[in-house]
Amino acid sequence: MGKNEIGYVYIMTNKAMPGLVKIGYAKNVEARRREFSNQTCIPYEFEVYGVFKTTKYAADKKVHTWFSEQLRVNKSREFFNITPEYATKVIKDKLDEAIEIVNAFHFDNKSERRHSTYHLSQIGLKVGDVLTSVDGKHTVTIANLGGNKERCKVIAPDQKEPIFWRTYARKHGRFGAGHVGGDCLYTFNGKLIRDIAREKGLV
Repeated sequence: MGKNEIGYVYIMTNKAMPGLVKIGYAKNVEARRREFSNQTCIPYEFEVYGVFKTTKYAADKKVHTWFSEQLRVNKSREFFNITPEYATKVIKDKLDEAIEIVNAFHFDNKSERRHSTYHLSQIGLKVGDVLTSVDGKHTVTIANLGGNKERCKVIAPDQKEPIFWRTYARKHGRFGAGHVGGDCLYTFNGKLIRDIAREKGLV
């Protein structure tokens, strides 16, 4: 990997490991999450709590040094006895050039993907509403709500025809996850669309 290529420092949790967080580095966070979750010795899937974009290769090694050895479960493992909130605060305060992409579980696990086919009108969105990408780098306007949230199409300044919102977001190469729903990639009035849907009991 080149020195200036984009990578991601991630914070993961697993309900089989209460009180622990895993802090690592990957170019594709969702692929790494699936890799860990597919191990037969792990009863539950890992969940992504936070992701930080960086151009510094293996930035997680630097992050690890910010926590005392007493907090690290094993010096050859990436697990720490800290809360994900504390890990997020430390990384935001200290990691140079890091951009927080998410600060909660916004990378879908399998069960959430199966049960999240709600319609955007159910959370009050309508054609003409302006959405902002989670990295704050671009905005799009809803052109067609579609049959469910993943069929939503948007218009962007550099796009002549409506395009699926997830396709447009990933086309710009700003996100390191795999099968991430569009509602995890955009915000409305400063709030992640997935969180709006969760508050209404739709996911």
